[in-house]
Amino acid sequence: MSVPDPPSPRALTPMQRAQRDNALRAAERGWRVFPLVPGTKRPVFEQWERHATTDPTRITSFWTRRPGCNIAVACGPSRLLVIDLDLPKAGHPEGRSLSIGGTRTGAQVLDQLAERTGGELPATYTVRTPSGGTHLYYRAPTAPRLGCSQAKLGPLVDTRGHGGYVVAPSSITPQGGYELIDDREPAELPGWIALALAPRPSPAISAAPDVAPGRLDAYVAAAVRSQVERVRAAPPGRHNHTLFVAACRLGELVGAGALDPGTATHMLQHAAEPIVVSDCDCTKREVTNTIASGLRTGAERPRRLPPRHRRAA
Repeated sequence: MSVPDPPSPRALTPMQRAQRDNALRAAERGWRVFPLVPGTKRPVFEQWERHATTDPTRITSFWTRRPGCNIAVACGPSRLLVIDLDLPKAGHPEGRSLSIGGTRTGAQVLDQLAERTGGELPATYTVRTPSGGTHLYYRAPTAPRLGCSQAKLGPLVDTRGHGGYVVAPSSITPQGGYELIDDREPAELPGWIALALAPRPSPAISAAPDVAPGRLDAYVAAAVRSQVERVRAAPPGRHNHTLFVAACRLGELVGAGALDPGTATHMLQHAAEPIVVSDCDCTKREVTNTIASGLRTGAERPRRLPPRHRRAA
């Protein structure tokens, strides 16, 4: 029995064309997409991240030969952190508080967390899910490397980052469809959320006696100057993120034994002083917490240095 030829693009239904075109639009944004089994959230390929692509030829070919496949976006390779705000599932004790101040939806939990921390929730690319929840797409920071989480920010608030994927708009499941409700470019992930999701090392870094900057060897001194200048030059809206990244970079030197944590903290706090006194809403406490978190995160991944750069015990 002969196998019929794959359908041509003209044979696609309007829904199938929409799925193919939406996969192409996602790829145009630089997001790596891959197919899901029609009507499901299951990847067609077992090693789905390896097959995720932005190649329009491959995307057009696949969604033409296999019409009806749903679309997934691989978050890590696409440099996305997607916040999944859900509603209580069937059978959940909806009459009781879920946790924070009587909140009952993931959106309410996130709003209250933002209010409590003084953080912002910028408008961003948003998708409504079949359950009535929402996916908020944000540009993930380069550091720390954020993976997936479940209820780490709060009940009914999950995240998808490295190692995870999300179902994209126009995909259809038995529960309903994924609907695009805000098509703007994804905003940068707010710094307060990145801090809350950052890996937590077990031991805290203990402060050691300060080493005068003039006595630091040339390599370490140059690294400190570079990060200090980066913090001082941070534009409004990027203060917290820039300070966190700078602290991570110096934390790598702390973890390698090349820089005292006390010195790193002092230099970063001094560089961040203009931030606190400017019109920015960053507080001294937030700056202190950001520096401490960044140093801890960076120290988990010590920089590999030649022996001569290591501080004597």
